[in-house]
Amino acid sequence: TILDVLMEKSGFPGDTLGERLKNADPGVFRNLKFAKEAHFVRNRIAHEGSNFVLTEREAEQTIKKYEETFREFDYI
Repeated sequence: TILDVLMEKSGFPGDTLGERLKNADPGVFRNLKFAKEAHFVRNRIAHEGSNFVLTEREAEQTIKKYEETFREFDYI
């Protein structure tokens, strides 16, 4: 939700977070790759539920990707 709000407030076009990520310009959004990767993990958790095995390493990496994305836009 935070990533979606950030992207919407930053003016990235699209009706959903997925659309905003697809439409984002990597020249403007330096950590776009990190944002996409973190969102992918989030979607797997949301859609696969307990069938998705999230390792501690993957959880830490995903948190770092969100952090880098939020820092880029001075969100944290």
